[in-house]
Amino acid sequence: MPDLLTDGLNLALILFGFGLVIVIHELGHFLAARWAGVRVETFSVGFGDALVSFRPGMGWRRGSTLAEYAARSAAGEDGLSPTEYRLSVVPLGGYVKMLGQDDADPSHRSDAPDSYNSVVVWKRMVIISAGVVFNVISAAALFVIAFSIGLTAAPPELGVVESGSPAALAAPIDSDAVEPGLRRGDVIRRINGRTTRSFNDVFIAVAMSDVRRPVELEVERPEVGLVSFSAEPREGELTQLLELGVAAARSSVLLDPGAKQLNDFQAGVARMGLPSLTPESRLTRVDGRDVDRAGDLVEALTAQRGGEVTVRFETPGGETIEGSIGGVPVLPTANVAGPSGVTVISHLLGFRGVMTVAPIDETSKGWEKGLRTGDVFVRLGDVEYPSIVEGRRAIQAARQQTIEAVVLRRSDEDGSGGDGSGGDSSTERVRLSLEVDAEGRVGFGIAEWDARSTLLAAPLEGTQAADAQPVRGTRVVAVGGRTVDSLADLARELVTASEAADAVTLTLLSPVAGSEPSEVEIAFDEDARQTLATLRWHPKGGGLGLFQPEEIVLRGANPVESAAMGFGETRRVMETTYLTFLRLFQGSIRVEKLSGPIGIVHVGTLFAGRGFAWILFFFGMVSINLAVINFLPVPITDGGHMIFLAWEQVTGRPVSPIVQNIAALAGLAVLGVVFVVVTYNDVLRLLGLSV
Repeated sequence: MPDLLTDGLNLALILFGFGLVIVIHELGHFLAARWAGVRVETFSVGFGDALVSFRPGMGWRRGSTLAEYAARSAAGEDGLSPTEYRLSVVPLGGYVKMLGQDDADPSHRSDAPDSYNSVVVWKRMVIISAGVVFNVISAAALFVIAFSIGLTAAPPELGVVESGSPAALAAPIDSDAVEPGLRRGDVIRRINGRTTRSFNDVFIAVAMSDVRRPVELEVERPEVGLVSFSAEPREGELTQLLELGVAAARSSVLLDPGAKQLNDFQAGVARMGLPSLTPESRLTRVDGRDVDRAGDLVEALTAQRGGEVTVRFETPGGETIEGSIGGVPVLPTANVAGPSGVTVISHLLGFRGVMTVAPIDETSKGWEKGLRTGDVFVRLGDVEYPSIVEGRRAIQAARQQTIEAVVLRRSDEDGSGGDGSGGDSSTERVRLSLEVDAEGRVGFGIAEWDARSTLLAAPLEGTQAADAQPVRGTRVVAVGGRTVDSLADLARELVTASEAADAVTLTLLSPVAGSEPSEVEIAFDEDARQTLATLRWHPKGGGLGLFQPEEIVLRGANPVESAAMGFGETRRVMETTYLTFLRLFQGSIRVEKLSGPIGIVHVGTLFAGRGFAWILFFFGMVSINLAVINFLPVPITDGGHMIFLAWEQVTGRPVSPIVQNIAALAGLAVLGVVFVVVTYNDVLRLLGLSV
């Protein structure tokens, strides 16, 4: 109940703020019209019929004053204002109605001397642009206030650098003393010449970068100073945006998930091996050493190649919890061209795992259809042992149909037994008929490789796996004569073997019934050695994501600095909005990533949970985006009106009403299509629909 009440209040606050941003926009039009001597007939907060209204000379009325004003004016009564100020039924936004101006009817005109049509063109340009100007000014003011209060954010410090990622391959610029690749602990100070104050700035700058050019990074490295790097971002599989393959630094304190995500948190710490941990517990020691960051746990696990390390946590209540945590490797990624474009694929020397069901619970549609956490797909439609890419394609091809599936499932309740190979008594084969909706979704999260399985999908071409693996569905039984039962075992043994020899023998088991294990040798070239040497290990069960991000406070030291930060943020957000349209055209940002009113309101409720300063910051972003979008040269927007006015200024005659009507209809059609698309995207994201 408290969560529902908080969510409701946050939603009401965001809706109110949304309306206020639009009212400020309309206030700009209103004040400019009054300055230009144009009669304003109505200034409305909200849309629809008037609830209450006020007209100077008449006072307050329930409903509208229009009929009474018309009658009293016709009777010759003086002292009545021509402007009605009203609060309307739908309190979202507002509008200004000027004499002689009607967006719905471009042919509407008035010959009165105080009408919109009667003033000179340049004054009409001021009136039209004033709304945008007011939005920019209000956004700058909101940013300045937010930076004066202080915004809590993740610093631009790297907590994770994925092996084989653009960041790991970043080349030093004009420095022979620095080795290639970014490292954990590096702080990114500038990207393409723009200052980054938070990790979010890093994420946005990379996502908005030009796909045709590498990004230049200015990095502050402990004990070295400032170093410049060049990196070529690539599209991330989950975000579908340009990424470097890095993650923010994490503190040593576990998350406080709230009531909604408490079950997920408890499942996470259980998978990590410490089910008694509570939210906001602090990691204090790893292998007998005092620590203050989750990254220290990553370093210890990496040093042990995923072997268990001892840990100590302190709960908020002062209780000490000790135990051990094992690790799983963070697999390198590769860009692979396919029929639908470039796909990012995780692999280990080309070995790829079979598509697996990520953690799932009773609230998921996939659960209702019979899927369970850790299910490994032996067959999906006509594809045997599908990789994540093949599995997605098979499901999407079966839209509004039923796709037959066979999965391997551990028969033990906690899912800890077996290796997912189908050859162990603790696993069983389960046949399912999965209904696929119109969007090509079943309703479950996916994982490319179950950490407790060595079952292989088709290998990546041009790699050691392609030379060694005979068929899909093969299982790795041993590496150099040492038995492996999991992905972690496989990675650990490959790392050890690459350090001791130029090649290693793998023992493989074919999926063909009655097959005997066979042996094949793979060689380690320089790239393979580098990949294995830089392999990182994270706490099993996704434990790193259970820790709170490191935080800093973005606050100006004085009013002048706060103002500079606020004005700088205004410029950055405006440039980012324009860049979004350019990147959409270039293809580095997909239409699916755009949000409409529903999505923006949802994001706003998330900002509201972060504090008052972040609410102001959010409304500053909304105000800037409204200014930019409203000034695009699209008919029926302020930008479209400016185009018509510019034509009138140059030619000396207005655009014909027929042309304006056709343009207005075209503009409405474009905006209508965009609204449908972004609303569709918003609904899918809010429902959490995945494969």
